[in-house]
Amino acid sequence: MPRLGSCHLWQLAEHGRLATFGQQLRKPWVILSDARSRLEQSLGLSYGELLQFLSQQLQSSVALAHVSGNVYLGPQLEDLKMSGEQVLVANLFSHGEIGVDAIASPSAQPDADTLRLLRCIATYPKLRWIHGVDPVVPRESEAATSDANGGTPSWGEVVKPVKRSLMKKHPLLRELMGDLDTPGTCLQHSNFIHHDIEGDSLEECQVSAARIAAKRAYGEAGRGGGCALLTSSGFILSGSEISNSISGITPLQVALVSLGANGLCPSTVLSVAYAGQVGQLLGDEKLREQVIPQAALRVVDLE
Repeated sequence: MPRLGSCHLWQLAEHGRLATFGQQLRKPWVILSDARSRLEQSLGLSYGELLQFLSQQLQSSVALAHVSGNVYLGPQLEDLKMSGEQVLVANLFSHGEIGVDAIASPSAQPDADTLRLLRCIATYPKLRWIHGVDPVVPRESEAATSDANGGTPSWGEVVKPVKRSLMKKHPLLRELMGDLDTPGTCLQHSNFIHHDIEGDSLEECQVSAARIAAKRAYGEAGRGGGCALLTSSGFILSGSEISNSISGITPLQVALVSLGANGLCPSTVLSVAYAGQVGQLLGDEKLREQVIPQAALRVVDLE
């Protein structure tokens, strides 16, 4: 099972036709829609086959984001005690996505805890589940031949969303599971909006980011907590609680996923600002001691 920072898309650079694309990947756990489109063309794969190929190669959950068409990686992380699907949701949340259209997973179907988490997402009723036993093998394509002959991909071009008709070949997760429960509103909940960070110093901005993260939290049982990490290079990465009535993802888990998704190491974290109830902090305090013990902790008021 990989640890934070040890599993990323750059590992695929060893795979023939993906070598040239490795230089274009801006983050280790994200493929932007223009890069995704070029990968599909180069490998001769449909969007579903590409998700499945990435899932098989990295043994990770992989998601296609709603509207944006970006692809997100969700490696199962031992040190954070997070499943691949938990990392996926945290990754989507950290990047401001508004839903997920499809998930490719090494598992034939999600377990009960994963299903409860995915049911929180606003786009859950249309979420497709992609799983296959047979290995996906890239095919030769006109785009791949053109690139091999010196063609240059048009990075940054506007890419059309994946056609809804192409998704219908994959089962809806709620039909696969026989699930008729009412979905949540996570990623489209009313407080999942932009707030300006305020402050004259990095420390003041960090506190502001932690309070904003608490405001953006998703919790079926009420308002959740939020936190913000400050790194040695001056980056501030926030994390919001995502929870249902039974379980969920803590603010520090989300913030650490954001750290990994940006290619940063836990050793670079200098401090953690935490906004929330003291009772909510207990699990995250233990996680801090295990993963970023060098980071100082500061608990701040919600307002």
